Amino acid sequence: SRVRNLLALRRSLVGQSPQEADKIAVLKFANASINFITFEVTIGNRMVRLTHLEMNLLRYFAENEGRVIPRSELLQNVWGLPGTLQTRAPDQFMSRLRKTFEPIPAQPKYFLTIRDAGYRFVTEPDQG
Repeated sequence: SRVRNLLALRRSLVGQSPQEADKIAVLKFANASINFITFEVTIGNRMVRLTHLEMNLLRYFAENEGRVIPRSELLQNVWGLPGTLQTRAPDQFMSRLRKTFEPIPAQPKYFLTIRDAGYRFVTEPDQG
């Protein structure tokens, strides 16, 4: 179709594969701005440093915003580990993201734990 051809043209002009074109370059929510290309994170007017893994986890959440993501899926797609592995890594990283981005980490509005299901990231706290 014409739309598909225009998208293919745009990708070839930008030099990105379809997968890369679908990836989010900059995420903005609350008073945070995250640039996944330069790895620059700003909260308010201060720069924050995140690890490579924290950035990968944040990108995965951004690309799956609003969807409940099981821990096993995070282990496979962010850590590259078997989804059956018993580890607290996702919980520890969620805690770190909450401490970094949440106004009140103990009462998260953006990085939600969905009991017995996984995690959900929302940029608009009132989304369901």
